[in-house]
Amino acid sequence: MSIEIKEEQTDEDKKLSFWATLFTFIKLNIIAGFLFLPAGFKNGGWLFSIIGMLFIMFLNVYSMICICESSDKLSTYSLSKIGFKAMKKFGFYVCEFGIAFTQVDFL
Repeated sequence: MSIEIKEEQTDEDKKLSFWATLFTFIKLNIIAGFLFLPAGFKNGGWLFSIIGMLFIMFLNVYSMICICESSDKLSTYSLSKIGFKAMKKFGFYVCEFGIAFTQVDFL
């Protein structure tokens, strides 16, 4: 009887490729939105739901553009570091809380 010993994975083994990361992003954000969309239309009605979706879409695109421009200017891709550069410790903690809240929101 032999016992096999598995090697521990290094950090390089755990990294996702670009396409795997993109697929995960699409799966988490877009598919979750499609699952809640019919209930949102039922509760809000056609007119309000369409106007609300368009407003949120433009707000989301504007926010992503601002974050991308800020990260390019500051040479960092961490949202918390961008918050720290903008508002010191308060900005750092607001970003960390916001990230944690978005993760808890799906539970």
